[in-house]
Amino acid sequence: MQVGQQCTFDVHAYTDEVAGKTVRRITSGEAWCRHPYFYFNMWTGDSQRVLVVSNRADGRWRLYLVDVATGEAVCLADDPALPSGMAELSRDGETMLYSAGDALRRLNLQSFQTETLYTQPAAWNGRGVYFSATAGHTRATLVQMHTDDVIPAKTGWDAFEAQFRARPRSRLVEVDLATGAENVLLEQRCWFGHPNYRPDGRTIMFCHEGPWDLVDSRLWFIDPDGANLREGRKRNPAIPPGKGAERWGHEYWLADASRAAYEYYPSRDDKGVTSINLLDPDTLAEEVLMTATRFAHFQSNRDNTLIVGDGHPTASGCIILVDVAAKTERPICRHGSSMKPYLDPLTGKPETQMVHPHAAFSPNSRRVVYASDLHGTPAVYVVEP
Repeated sequence: MQVGQQCTFDVHAYTDEVAGKTVRRITSGEAWCRHPYFYFNMWTGDSQRVLVVSNRADGRWRLYLVDVATGEAVCLADDPALPSGMAELSRDGETMLYSAGDALRRLNLQSFQTETLYTQPAAWNGRGVYFSATAGHTRATLVQMHTDDVIPAKTGWDAFEAQFRARPRSRLVEVDLATGAENVLLEQRCWFGHPNYRPDGRTIMFCHEGPWDLVDSRLWFIDPDGANLREGRKRNPAIPPGKGAERWGHEYWLADASRAAYEYYPSRDDKGVTSINLLDPDTLAEEVLMTATRFAHFQSNRDNTLIVGDGHPTASGCIILVDVAAKTERPICRHGSSMKPYLDPLTGKPETQMVHPHAAFSPNSRRVVYASDLHGTPAVYVVEP
């Protein structure tokens, strides 16, 4: 299918048994589909259309912009190196950034012309382009792993701890998207992940990747010029890293750029107990917002009045809505995701994030998109909370 070509996804509506909400599966049960990672800007400004990655029709992965009410869609990217979850729309609705193998590309949503903005050096293309962009899409930050240090996974999470213990050479890079020029901000023997610009562009957040209870410290901040590297949340010195130690992660920025949010677990034996914590990146002051259901991931809406999370299958298996002011939560539907890894039918490589729900609000907060294999195959769902 060519970029710019239109098609229609099959939309199926049903009544969820948890709260009686109408849930719309906006992708066909025959194809594998998912949406971008939860903190990417995947919705159009009118909250009507959302980005979807699908292998519909012929098994080839493509990016689509799908109307969540009608299923009408347009193909935005048809690239053999297209991964599953790295794409986002600009806030003005004019362009889309996406990664394809070693390249970061931009699509003009009016002309459907694509340009390559940056290509990773071969030596640092161990994990493909893993990016975050400023709100105006003028700069991007990427985490890169040296090709020689990659430990390939065979089934999904089998290489996760081994990759962490290998201490791979990693870089944090900032790229000028007008020129493609790169600036290496940090290079260490430590697995880097989750690069994420502060919404005002003043700070970059990233993580030390690996099992949360084993990493030295998960959350880190650095200025865009490479200065002022600081550890975000320090471990309790009485609980050193190790199996069963305290854990925190799946961090993201509040939309007003004031603080980062993340989930905190006192220990691996916490029986589902967790809290939503907030951290000021300048003072490093921490606030425990509230205790909550054990989420796999969660995300705030644009005015920070609501939080949506995907309850872990061992906790609730539901999409949970949090009222921030009242500090209360309620389930809005069952996501029913297995959260299991899938093997890409084209490459045979494992994809651990295929059916992680990664619930995310539309701009007007009236819709939530999430992924699940509730009905047997990876699919994208929308519910109105």
